[in-house]
Amino acid sequence: MAVHLRFFSLGVVAGTFGCLSSVFGKLSVESDSPSLLRWALLESAVLDGVALETVLMGARVVSFGLNVICTALMWRYYIQAMASVTSAKASVVSTGTNFVLTALAGAVMFQEQLNWAWFIGAGLIVLGLFLIVQGNVDKIKDT
Repeated sequence: MAVHLRFFSLGVVAGTFGCLSSVFGKLSVESDSPSLLRWALLESAVLDGVALETVLMGARVVSFGLNVICTALMWRYYIQAMASVTSAKASVVSTGTNFVLTALAGAVMFQEQLNWAWFIGAGLIVLGLFLIVQGNVDKIKDT
């Protein structure tokens, strides 16, 4: 039971860092991101006299750095999760967490719409991940 909890928690942490990496990646490259613009405006109010474009560029550089750090942390925890169980199980937990959290972050931070087609697609992806894990379990039993 301890191994199950360990791999699951490591997979969730890896997926969470994957989500954060996506968010910071989008902030670092998207020029008209409302979230980045709001953050830059708040920072420019604090940094009196600094041009908004300078603050935006600084925000993009910081976001890119955080993207790199979150990606490295995602891989660290994902590899640790794979060391605890099969790679398929670690992938399902990590990918599922990343997928759900990234969708929620997109909806909250970037005003992205999640319509019925997204939910159908998400369900198909989760079903596919489940089938992959089941296929691997059946292979292990056969050998």
